[in-house]
Amino acid sequence: MHAFGDMIDRKVSLMASDTEIVREIRPPWAGFYQRIWDDGTIGELCKKRLLVDTKRCLEQDVDTSGKLRFSQPRLPYVSYPHEWSASMFNAAAETCLSMHELLFTKNLCLIDSHPWNILFDGPDPLWVDLTSIEAFDPSTAHTSLNEFRKTFLNTLDLLRNGNDEIVRSMLAHRFSTISDANHHAMIRGGAWRRHRWRTRLPHAILQTQLHSIRMVQMEWRRFLQFRAADFSSPKQAIKVITRLRRELARLPTTAAAQASTGSPQWGQEDRCELERDGLAPGTHRHGNPKVRAVDEWLTQLRPQVRTVLDLGRDGGLFAKFAAIKGYTAATIDADSSSIDILYASVQKAKLPIRCGIVDFVSPQEGHGMLTNPLPRFIDRFRSDLVILTAAIHHLYFGKYRMSSRSIARLLSMYAGRFLIIEFIPGTDAFLRDHYGNATMDNEYTLECFANEFSCHFRTLEILPSVPEGRYMYLMEKLSFGSGLTS
Repeated sequence: MHAFGDMIDRKVSLMASDTEIVREIRPPWAGFYQRIWDDGTIGELCKKRLLVDTKRCLEQDVDTSGKLRFSQPRLPYVSYPHEWSASMFNAAAETCLSMHELLFTKNLCLIDSHPWNILFDGPDPLWVDLTSIEAFDPSTAHTSLNEFRKTFLNTLDLLRNGNDEIVRSMLAHRFSTISDANHHAMIRGGAWRRHRWRTRLPHAILQTQLHSIRMVQMEWRRFLQFRAADFSSPKQAIKVITRLRRELARLPTTAAAQASTGSPQWGQEDRCELERDGLAPGTHRHGNPKVRAVDEWLTQLRPQVRTVLDLGRDGGLFAKFAAIKGYTAATIDADSSSIDILYASVQKAKLPIRCGIVDFVSPQEGHGMLTNPLPRFIDRFRSDLVILTAAIHHLYFGKYRMSSRSIARLLSMYAGRFLIIEFIPGTDAFLRDHYGNATMDNEYTLECFANEFSCHFRTLEILPSVPEGRYMYLMEKLSFGSGLTS
């Protein structure tokens, strides 16, 4: 066990191992948390999948000084709020409101409503901060739900109105909120600029008029939601929860559900085939060589691999394969619409897949305290096996213009042991259409690719991909012996 967390909560000390987090509550507050454990409140929150699974440590593990210890599982692939899609944020908001509602019925409340207190266990957002539960107090309940409005409602409104880049930069700070002033400024400022120049002026005029009406309506609803009298008792506070839920439902829905992640290099017929199969892996079921190769390797590597990170542009299909086979799987994409669609499908299928909006070449790091910086993205998502398909050419010819050596070094940082990667040759029709003459680069060849990757990996197997000319490589880091089993 080692010290863990930002150490700002005077009630508790956190300790961590590879598999669990232990919350050691100090004597002045231990009695309160013992009571809510004994009366079944903590157990009920866990049963309803609102609070992460929390257990009281055995008596022999309880400190004789009066400290009380609770253990929680250490969840894999921790994502931060600025890495969530709008749909993930919406699910987290529902969890937060449900926590408030249940606690109000027991004359308790949360002292804050911050998204940093929520972690995703697969598709399920779970509250993790046990010591944010306190006895009901009108002032505390008012402050906490007002924070919910700023951190969840304001954030979702901006995310769903196309302000992703600004909002995610603001959310990257551990203690940030989207203030009403910033929310008003961003809503007012820019949707009309996304129209073509011929229609910009009419939209700008119309938006100015509609903005004034909308702000008046918003301020009136806010006044009705947060009158001091509405927090005089838990029963009254529950009515505020109902109004906040109504406000959450009133926000514009994301357009991700109508978006398509289909691409020329990954045929829609392959996606349909997998959906018809119920995403059940099996080499005999897949006519696509790429799918068959990944399926075979996932089966063969099962004894040596526990975690799988899908970095490819395949809509998370290989992460779904890995999850069904029993791996701990995650997938990330820099495109928010792709993650929104993936999260919706994962949530519907109840697959234990973690996902996030991240540019894995240059991730936006979370900002913690100077004395206790937050873990980096690479440390949170490093995996035993990394899968990268239909992407290496974008790293080479796209905005980063990475050399094969840089790409190999980058992937060696993410891959704990194995790497599955697809090479797309310069003669590929899609590649030439997309990047033109750049594909004539003399250094972008299969030989250069193999030579540069050999500095970090040994090639275990090569199989054909689709279309013809592409190849799938299974590689192992040089620090390990050969791990491919027959």
